[in-house]
Order: sequence, then structure tokens, then C-alpha cells
Amino acid sequence: MIFQKRKEFSLVRKNYQKLPTFLAITIHNFPEGLAVGVTFGALAGGNMTLAGLMGAIGLAIGIGL
Repeated sequence: MIFQKRKEFSLVRKNYQKLPTFLAITIHNFPEGLAVGVTFGALAGGNMTLAGLMGAIGLAIGIGL
């Protein structure tokens, strides 16, 4: 019985150790997705030019790398 409680505690502890990594990745990716979304959203708003489209694609590729 004592060992079972320790095992459960270690599983909870491992889950809490993964939380900072999950939050760091999420916080890091949020502004990048927002920038790409705003860029393509502005193009979809009616100001569609070839230069704007190429800039948006370049931004998406640059952030993706």
C-alpha cells in the first residue's frame, strides 16, 4: 500500500515536470502564428497584390524555419 502511494505521487510529479515545457512551447508559438494569421488576414481583406502575397509566404516560411 505504501509503495502504491509513492508510485502515484511519482506519476503526478512527472506530469507537473512536463508543464513548464508545454507552456514554454505554447507561449513561444503563439506570437508566430498570430503574425502569420494577421498577414494572410490582411491579404484576404481585399488588398491582394503579388508583392503582398510573396511577402506573406516569405514570412510564413521564415518563421517556420
